Amino acid sequence: MPTEAASIAHTILTEQVIGVLRTVYDPELPVNIYDLGLVYDIQVEPQSGKVHIRMTLTAPGCPVAQTFPGTVECSVRELPEVNEACVELVWDPPWDRTRMSEAARLTLGMLDAGDLPRPDTTSVASVAGALRNRDSNDLESTRSDWVNVAAQDDLPDGGVSVVDVNGTEVAVFNIGGHYYAIEDVCTHDGGTLAEGEVEEFEIECPRHGARFDLRTGRVTAPPAYEAVTTFPVRIHDNRVQVREARDDSIRTNKPP
Repeated sequence: MPTEAASIAHTILTEQVIGVLRTVYDPELPVNIYDLGLVYDIQVEPQSGKVHIRMTLTAPGCPVAQTFPGTVECSVRELPEVNEACVELVWDPPWDRTRMSEAARLTLGMLDAGDLPRPDTTSVASVAGALRNRDSNDLESTRSDWVNVAAQDDLPDGGVSVVDVNGTEVAVFNIGGHYYAIEDVCTHDGGTLAEGEVEEFEIECPRHGARFDLRTGRVTAPPAYEAVTTFPVRIHDNRVQVREARDDSIRTNKPP
């Protein structure tokens, strides 16, 4: 029977993995793979640092079926607690829209989805078709959720850019070709974080030395004790874009 400490470690690592999965977006829909319901099972071994994920894609004919599992594995392996990550791609049971979280449906404007196909016949194509049939103003609103940060070439490795996202200052970092976004506010005293020094995946507040993990937002060194908010980032048309999470359940890297 696992000890209480082992159980806590298991829960924490599972939540950290979920946080990372919420930074990985479906190639065809503007929703992360966890809230889209593509992740069926997560098995973690905190002592060995092993993670095994069973997931699917929206359709067997998805053009990234061969490469996407590797993308997910690379993202999970970036967690310092993870030594080995394995993603198993499965097609049974097939994905349908009933697996989507309420937050994902909200993102896609599908909370009132009576006009969509029934769950057992819904594919990514039918979801996309339903989205195209929505009122054009609503569709434009969904598209405009993503805010341009910079051209990809203008945010080189090690660079940082700060952008206003609906009144919130968000700092976007390029770390080894991977992009991470956090609210540009130290939770210790409210100072800016964008000007701090970055070492690997940690940023140090230039005022009092608090440190935060850019991938998860969690505190890695005091005097801060509250995690910073993280935001989804994507590359679209060679531009780095960030989006405000509409609900805590889809905010990326939600601290455990």
